[in-house]
Amino acid sequence: MPNITELSKSTWDYLFPPQFQTVNCWYCGEDTDLDLKAGESERHWYCSHCENVNRKDENGDIIDPSVPSKTLDPPFRVTTYVPYKLDKTKPKLCDRCINKQSIIRWFADDFIPDDENVTND
Repeated sequence: MPNITELSKSTWDYLFPPQFQTVNCWYCGEDTDLDLKAGESERHWYCSHCENVNRKDENGDIIDPSVPSKTLDPPFRVTTYVPYKLDKTKPKLCDRCINKQSIIRWFADDFIPDDENVTND
């Protein structure tokens, strides 16, 4: 195997691409290491020091995320209102809920309050 000194740096980087890249945060000025194998990019990364997202355009110029871009706006959608029609032949509750509701009513009908809770106006 050839020695690393025998290979040019560009050939070595082509054969064995770097796994990490150091970038400088635009907000706090701290260096951050990007994990290129995890899909992080020099054009878009999250700074763990100041918790800001750094973005650059195709030319390497910094994009200020506080300025909205027309390309980031959601597409225009047309929606129409469709009124919900209740089917009066079907019960509003499922069988299990109807059963539980009847049990609660049965307990409520048999409830006799304590004497201390009764108020006569």
